[in-house]
Parts: sequence; structure tokens; C-alpha cells
Amino acid sequence: PTAPQKEDGYNVAFLGSVISNDGWLSFAGAVYLIDHNTDTYAIRDTEGVPADAVIDLGMSYRVVHLRLDFTFGQSWGGGGKFEISNDQTTWITVVNTSGVLGSGTYSFPPEYARYIRVTNNGIGGGALGEVQVFAVPPVRGTVIVIQ
Repeated sequence: PTAPQKEDGYNVAFLGSVISNDGWLSFAGAVYLIDHNTDTYAIRDTEGVPADAVIDLGMSYRVVHLRLDFTFGQSWGGGGKFEISNDQTTWITVVNTSGVLGSGTYSFPPEYARYIRVTNNGIGGGALGEVQVFAVPPVRGTVIVIQ
């Protein structure tokens, strides 16, 4: 798979920060998911125990794609889940599999979101190098209310 083209959105993950980080190796934590360095990566700590992280994009964006780049051709053999939210209360699942989750672009209908929750199901701890979050401009004439 290839990354979305510019007209398909802009990567806004680099504007964010990791605000929650649970179950990752101390030397390969979730902070590396959005550091724009393919030589760093996040790895789940304990087999059988899920790991999760929340990325705060800093403001709400109209997101349409996630791009996952696993390092060294690895993957999460037991799958994973990616959810988006505007308020950390109501989450929309945009990627969810118990099968192999590997590098690729995952598209979904546009949704406004400020937060991205990343969950490794606890089986197969491949090195996830980068998470990219692609957003598109609002539809013309749309009024956006951010609370």
C-alpha cells in the first residue's frame, strides 16, 4: 500500500503528543509512534497483555486515513484496534482486527477527532515505527463548533 496523496489529506500526527502510554517496553514506548523517526518504534511489553496509548492531536481535525508503518517488516500477529474521539468519552473504532495487522493505509468515512487510541491486542508485539493521521479540510460552508 502507498500513503495517501496530498489531496487525500495532510498528516497531522506530528502536531500531537502521546498523553497516555500503558503496557509498552520502557525503551520502546508509545512516544515513538509519532516522532517522525523510522529508526524508533513502540513494542508491547508483555505477551498476552494488551498495550494502549492515546495521542492528542491538540485540536479537532476531520480525519480520513491512518497510515501504519511497522519497522523491519514486522506486524502485530494478534491484531490491534485504532479508535478516534473528540472528547475521550465517545470512541469510534476505525481499525479493528484479531488477525495480522501490518503496515498500510486504513481509510474510513471522515470524522472529526482530536484523540487517537492505539491498542495492541496483546498477541504479537511487532515494532510499530510510526502512526500517521491524515486529515482533510472541512466541507465548504460547514460550521465547526469545538467544545
